[in-house]
Amino acid sequence: MTIPSPLQTTLEQLEVDYTAQHDVQREGAATGQFNTPLLSEFLPWGESGCGVLATTGIVELEYAALQKSAAIYDASSRGTIELSGEDRLECIHRLTTQKLVDMKTGESRLAFITSRRGGVLADVIVHIFPDTILIDLDCTAVEQVFDHLNSYIVMEDVQVQNTTENTHWLWILGPESNKHLPKDGLPLRCQLSFWASRGLRLQLAQQIRSLFGKIA
Repeated sequence: MTIPSPLQTTLEQLEVDYTAQHDVQREGAATGQFNTPLLSEFLPWGESGCGVLATTGIVELEYAALQKSAAIYDASSRGTIELSGEDRLECIHRLTTQKLVDMKTGESRLAFITSRRGGVLADVIVHIFPDTILIDLDCTAVEQVFDHLNSYIVMEDVQVQNTTENTHWLWILGPESNKHLPKDGLPLRCQLSFWASRGLRLQLAQQIRSLFGKIA
């Protein structure tokens, strides 16, 4: 997560042209077309100054994209913890409610990280890379989870880093999202995070149009 989001300026300037067709067949009803530009709306998230994108104009069309095809989400409220070392997979496996020890490079799984008493500290997405593990979690839980992971490492070969400030997540969601996975097989969330963390300013409006086209 970087504050502001690398896409913040692009999203603030994004305008979606919406044309409403009025063809009600009754006397005195309005007819013709109504065209208006729609702007992005943002909501505050936590106390760190982070803001999340609420909508780019029409919630119903965004929901339709999620249900029918695919949609890109600027996950600006997500933080990142990176694990490295030979024992990294076994370590995170022991500290979650999910079976992770059999995961392979390129796989991602949802999990809960729990406290010593079994309480939930955070719901996370665990991504496996060849040499590291990235934990995608809510930015408000990063510090607590970071300290929790370090408290369990004694003799294990595991290094824990908070890479929230130089990693930014983009999520692609929907039934057709797999069509847009990179050819190398790495999780798209991780791949886009890699690009964004190096300062690439994606032109989100153009990306959405070129990837997904119009919603059927």
